[in-house]
Amino acid sequence: MRRYGGEACLAVLDIDHFKRINDRYGHQVGDEALRLLTATLAARLRQNDLFGRVGGEEFALLLIETPLGEARGKLAELLELMRATPLAVPEGEAIILFSAGVTPLMREDRSLDDAYSRADKLLYEARVAGRACVRG
Repeated sequence: MRRYGGEACLAVLDIDHFKRINDRYGHQVGDEALRLLTATLAARLRQNDLFGRVGGEEFALLLIETPLGEARGKLAELLELMRATPLAVPEGEAIILFSAGVTPLMREDRSLDDAYSRADKLLYEARVAGRACVRG
């Protein structure tokens, strides 16, 4: 973003209680939960936004040309969409939610790792606050 001077935000999110999903329903359903989140993100993010799986149930999103308030709004929208999109499980349906931390990229960041560290701390705050929310 330094090159072009635009605003951008980095979000880190993870699926709430993912281990519990795997333990209760099995890894196939856990994989389906990951696919559901991925499909939801892919369908609702803009073409120039980037997202990827960091590991396990954790994802990172780079929202290009997006101020912090707009980024929070987009993540809240995605969370509500997940709330409205149940996943089929052996006993019926399960709601797959996530917690997220989001931070703007700053000129003083030495690397993306600086922003990632801030977003990860905000993700931790979201978990402590009860999950299924966005902090930033």
